[in-house]
Amino acid sequence: MLAIGITAIGTFVGAGGLGDIIIRGTNATNGSAIILAGALPTALMAIIVDLVLAWVEKKADPTT
Repeated sequence: MLAIGITAIGTFVGAGGLGDIIIRGTNATNGSAIILAGALPTALMAIIVDLVLAWVEKKADPTT
C-alpha cells in the first residue's frame, strides 16, 4: 500500500503516472477536478491492494 503512494510522488523525478495528473491539478487555477482524477484512482488502488493482501495473509496463516 505504501508503494502505491510513493509511486504517485514519483512524478517529481519524471516518472509520470497518476501523480502527474495530481500535480497538473495543483498547478491549474481551478484544478480540484483534475486533482481528484488522479487522487481517487490512486486511493482506490491502495485500498484494493490492502484488501487483497489482507485476504492472502488470512489464507496463508496456518493457524486458521
